[in-house]
Amino acid sequence: MELSKKEKRELREIVGGCYEEQLSELLGNLYEDFQKWGGKYINAFELTDRIHEFHDRDARELYKMYVMSPPEVAIIYALGNRSIRKGEIDKSLLEKLGKHLELLENLDEN
Repeated sequence: MELSKKEKRELREIVGGCYEEQLSELLGNLYEDFQKWGGKYINAFELTDRIHEFHDRDARELYKMYVMSPPEVAIIYALGNRSIRKGEIDKSLLEKLGKHLELLENLDEN
């Protein structure tokens, strides 16, 4: 089934919220690293390594999944990592995502 413009917008909003939530969590971890550096628990080199890891690995992976992927794929990622639950998505939209949801269910079975 083809998604309407309204459904695509709704899906992008849901995906955007999941992206922001996960990015905020990662930034919270990075913030803790800055506090450790400020408290002299880690040195500048360790902090730089953690910033680099955040930028080149963690944040980039989220960006690729949530921004570069079609929203139909990104929502599966969000459901898979429990950023959102099926009950939080409109039932008619869930029905239209059927074939994509089958992928998630197949992964859960393995």
